[in-house]
Amino acid sequence: MNTRIDETNTRIDGMNTRIDETNTRIDETTRELSALGDEVRTGFADLKLALAKQIRWVAAVLLGFAVSMAIPLTVALL
Repeated sequence: MNTRIDETNTRIDGMNTRIDETNTRIDETTRELSALGDEVRTGFADLKLALAKQIRWVAAVLLGFAVSMAIPLTVALL
């Protein structure tokens, strides 16, 4: 009888070890996902900044084009 109890306890210990290993992998994966989330947030912030700079550049080019067209038109109308 004690042999069966010992075998059962050994199997339970093996299962507990596998559970601990699984929990460790889950913790590692959670940390990796958290770090990835931080990278994504940083990437979005960088993307928004780059987009804002691009929009300002396009606006400046369009304004420059409008001014360069307005001057000859004004001179022609005078």
